[in-house]
Amino acid sequence: MIYNATHLDLNNLFANDSKTALIGVVAPACVILLMLILLISRKIQQQKRRK
Repeated sequence: MIYNATHLDLNNLFANDSKTALIGVVAPACVILLMLILLISRKIQQQKRRK
């Protein structure tokens, strides 16, 4: 993710190399967000079971 961020051309994000790097940054960010949502939902589920 960090390696791909170094290849981003902020002036032209949709150039060939920059587009690939953008996908390489956005995809792991989505996975991290989904994992955080899963962890939070499991904590909520455990709290509901205790009551």
